This record gives sequence, structure tokens and C-alpha cells, in this order.
Amino acid sequence: MKISRRRKFAIVLVVTLSLIYFSRAWLLPPVATFLDISEPPMRVDYVLVLNGGPETRPFVAAAMVKAGLVKQVLLTTASPTADTDNWTLPPEHEIASRVLRARGVPAAQIHVIPGKIASTYDEACALARFLKTNPAESVAIVTNDFHTRRTRSIFRQVIGDTSVRLSFVSAPVDHINSDNWWKSAAGVKLYATEYCKSLYYWCRY
Repeated sequence: MKISRRRKFAIVLVVTLSLIYFSRAWLLPPVATFLDISEPPMRVDYVLVLNGGPETRPFVAAAMVKAGLVKQVLLTTASPTADTDNWTLPPEHEIASRVLRARGVPAAQIHVIPGKIASTYDEACALARFLKTNPAESVAIVTNDFHTRRTRSIFRQVIGDTSVRLSFVSAPVDHINSDNWWKSAAGVKLYATEYCKSLYYWCRY
């Protein structure tokens, strides 16, 4: 009996999806690990905590200070949100500052870089301005693991030849990692969004 083209396509599709499903345990983790180009923390002059993860990123910076790898912490201002406008929450850099102080980082060692910040690109520009007056400094940039590849690309594009002074340190995401990201809607959304943003930046810059 001759099988129609539509039925052949359906069979191939079902087989392909089945293979992907049953191979997900080894096929899908590399999708996440590709985005993570972080390095082990090393001794630097400053650590910059990027906006977007106040529940994890400041803790990593505080741990670096406690370990004696760095003394000075940099924060950037964050654009207002509905919650901060309504005084429901303080600005994110203030939250990060409170976390750092609670974890033992002296207030005198926490510095907020001025400037209007609405994206990772804006944060790279803020750091570039800072480095103009601190040209010999090394900086570790703390962000979430899935965000490190795009962050490195943006910071190198903005800062250029001085990017050799930059290193990228990862902070974890609670309950979501390369081994389980596809098992929850939050994980799928997180990594899909990051790939979309990466594609946007790679095309634009």
C-alpha cells in the first residue's frame, strides 16, 4: 500500500520529536551550557554587580570580598519600575547595597556608578566611563550564568582593547540550571528569552 506524502511527513515528525524527547537528558543541557562562559573568581581591583538578579548576584560579590579577592564593589543605578515608582520596592542598586552590607561589606567599599541604566549595554557604557578615570584597574563582572556569554560580547564591544582587564563570574539561578531548565515553564522562558536577546545584540552590534 502506498503511503501518502502527508502521512510520511507525520511519521517522520513523530519519530523526530520522539527522539528529541527521549534524548533530552543529554541533548538539552548543552543548549544552556553554551550560554555560560563564566570563569572562576580571581583577585581583581573591583567587582561589578549587574542589575537583574538581586537575589543572587550581590551574594556572589560579597563572597568574593569575604574571600579576599576584591575590596571594592561597583553597582549601577537601575531604571525605575512600577514597583519602585510606587515605593513598593527600593531601587535595585539599593537592594544590592543592603545585601552587601548585610553580608559584611563596609559601606565605604560600595560605589554606585552614575548614569541612566536600562540594559546590559548601558551598564557596559557606565563601566567604560568609570575605566577612563581608572585605566589600570581589573574588574570582575557578576551576572547569572546564562547571561555571561552575551555580557562578555557586549562589554568587549563597548570597552574594546581594555577588555583584557575584565573577567566574568556567574551567579546561580534558584532551582533552574543546565540539567533541568526545560522541565519548567520558568526555565524554558528564561533560556528562550536569553537566546532571543543574544540574537538581537549579535545582529545589532
